[in-house]
Amino acid sequence: MPHFSVIIPTYNRAGLLREALASIAGQMFKDFETIVVDDGSSDGTETVVRSCGFGVHFLRQSNGGPGAARSFGLLHAQGRYIAFLDSDDQWFPWTLQLYDRAIGSNGETAFISGFGASADEPGESYANGLDQMTMRRYHSMLEACTGRMPPVGGTPSICVQRDALLQSGGFVSKRMNGEDTDLWLRLGACPGFVRILTPPVFRQRYHAGSVTRQLEPTVVGAWHLLQQERNNAYPGGPGYSRSRRRIICGMVRSVSRECLDCGRAGEALRLYWASFLWNFQLGNWKYLVGFPLAACRRGCR
Repeated sequence: MPHFSVIIPTYNRAGLLREALASIAGQMFKDFETIVVDDGSSDGTETVVRSCGFGVHFLRQSNGGPGAARSFGLLHAQGRYIAFLDSDDQWFPWTLQLYDRAIGSNGETAFISGFGASADEPGESYANGLDQMTMRRYHSMLEACTGRMPPVGGTPSICVQRDALLQSGGFVSKRMNGEDTDLWLRLGACPGFVRILTPPVFRQRYHAGSVTRQLEPTVVGAWHLLQQERNNAYPGGPGYSRSRRRIICGMVRSVSRECLDCGRAGEALRLYWASFLWNFQLGNWKYLVGFPLAACRRGCR
């Protein structure tokens, strides 16, 4: 049984996938398996995987989105811990080594998260990544939610105990952005959360085809998070409601502004009012006052 299973969902990104796989082949820590889930590509993805130079489990499914692809890969994973990499991003050589050190720190560890660096940053900044490692341990991810942003740096920066991931239900198969945030919230009360503060664990690349730049699935994701919280679908109970709603409102604020920028004022205002009470309780006055004024200005043009 490998220590880690690395799952990569991909869709028509053969060129970028080649670089992502190269970053996995260069890992200092070697006890892992790699699973690539082709989400219905038509660009020679399988050829890239077969020629990458190391063993990869290649799976294929009809196009269902990244959440469904990750869940499909999870069904075939054998590792004790599951780590994810998007096919348009890259890991640093020390990424799995850092995860292993975090797991080996004191206490049970169910959930680990690091942060990403822009692909434009020079790699020399982190030449001694292992020597720069700093981390902080919390009872759970929800306990670490003390600021306006979640203490999780994106799917390519997380590593989760396989049993905890399966018990949470994995990623939702709905076509939406924010499926990762939904999962972090469902994992929020799992005991043992480690936040890797330095160095970064992946390079994030932005390009025109990035799923996160598509507005419609982002709107669907925002409404999904709101509805799940209203239905008490996330763990932690009333004691952690503020932590959960801080994360959810952060996404909703961002999506509502994006809707406004794209001329979808009606959708933007619906999101504003749907999250108004929680934003009020969190003291997000700048948004509560400034957003309707911005909407009015747009309407008067």
